[in-house]
Amino acid sequence: MSLVLVGVWLAALGVGDLGRAGADVVGLRRRLVCLAMAAVVLLVGLLVVRPDGAWGPVVGVLLLGDVAVWLGASGVALDPTRTARARAAARWLAFGSLLGGMVVAALAVQTVDHLVTWPDWTSRTLAARWPAQDLVVAGGAVLVQLATGNILVRLLLDAVGVPATSNEKQLKGGRVLGPMERVFIIGLGGVGQLTAAAIVVAAKGLLRFPELQRAQLRPQEIAPSPGGPSDVTEYFLIGSFASWLLALGGVALVHLA
Repeated sequence: MSLVLVGVWLAALGVGDLGRAGADVVGLRRRLVCLAMAAVVLLVGLLVVRPDGAWGPVVGVLLLGDVAVWLGASGVALDPTRTARARAAARWLAFGSLLGGMVVAALAVQTVDHLVTWPDWTSRTLAARWPAQDLVVAGGAVLVQLATGNILVRLLLDAVGVPATSNEKQLKGGRVLGPMERVFIIGLGGVGQLTAAAIVVAAKGLLRFPELQRAQLRPQEIAPSPGGPSDVTEYFLIGSFASWLLALGGVALVHLA
């Protein structure tokens, strides 16, 4: 059974979050623009996939609504001006929207009982070298590793009580290195080279070690929070493992496609 609808949903989610990349708090107008971007991707994907029967529009509405909930809830959860209670509620709503969207997309694959193929005019293009269904799933798995992956890791850190804002200043470049690392792992895992991906993971730990060591030697300068230097270590470990698990989930999705 093809997971092509899962790939379409992930692509819409990833493109929607790319519209607010780099900004934790965005206004209503920008969120609507992000939702419009996601809606375009979702519509194009559904036109390509063509779910059978009357369930096609229903699936589209459910998936778009799920993306809208994610954009709104995750935006509130990352807004420091909100109360802790409101941010916590929004955070769990955001997690729930991801779970709900995955369930809807996974169940909706039953409405696609035909092989998704490229249009005839693409027969001489580079895209035609790969099966359309596989490329859609792989594209969605990669897109969700970018801004969406960063937001998801940030929400998880907030959920376990690890301050992300202050620690980001100590371990600089995380928002850029995270997506690059996840995409790299998916690329290596997709071609069956998980051992090489493990080497990349180990290299990251070695490169970050001096910064973590400085946090231990100079806690007043590096980690002035009550938790001391362990905050930086927990930030690195939890954030890294969450990022790796997200990338491995993408690898599994690519292979299941």
